[in-house]
Amino acid sequence: MAGHLRRCEYATAEEKALAVRFAPTKKEKQELEKKRKQGGREEADVDADHEGAGGPGGRKKRKLVKAVETSFSQSKLQVYRGLDIPFSEDHTQAIAQQTLRASPQICRSGGRLNRIWSSGASYDTLHADDPIPFWKMLQVNKAVLPLAKFALQLLHLVLNQAGLERWFSDFSNKKSKKRNRLSLKKISG
Repeated sequence: MAGHLRRCEYATAEEKALAVRFAPTKKEKQELEKKRKQGGREEADVDADHEGAGGPGGRKKRKLVKAVETSFSQSKLQVYRGLDIPFSEDHTQAIAQQTLRASPQICRSGGRLNRIWSSGASYDTLHADDPIPFWKMLQVNKAVLPLAKFALQLLHLVLNQAGLERWFSDFSNKKSKKRNRLSLKKISG
């Protein structure tokens, strides 16, 4: 960015001076070193007033300025948690209506699934690396039975190329864009 500001014809003199001060070239660094060695203390004292400059008292001042800047920038951050997000009144009403509409369905379906999941196997069995016990346990529920059988059939496929190719070829014959003759009886053959 500093290199762009130096060459930009629309940059002001202040912006160009900032670019020189914050990203000096090798030549400018050498000139500054020469001035410091020759005793150019007056210029160093003036530069010490700026945030990034060296010179006597420059480091302490820089630390103080940095501490003040960080203390102010932290207070600008706004973090919203939970329902503290500042919605307009219309948004709040829309969210409330959607929640009321969805809540009965969630409660109805969630209760059944929770009973199924908690009544069967232990937590370790359900959350292990093997998904087969989970799907076997779901076969108890009639609403999820076709899905559970289909998932178990997929999980029990033999992992060789010919068997998988044959199975998916048969699958594509039963379900395509034009027709859907997919049922559990037809899949299992």
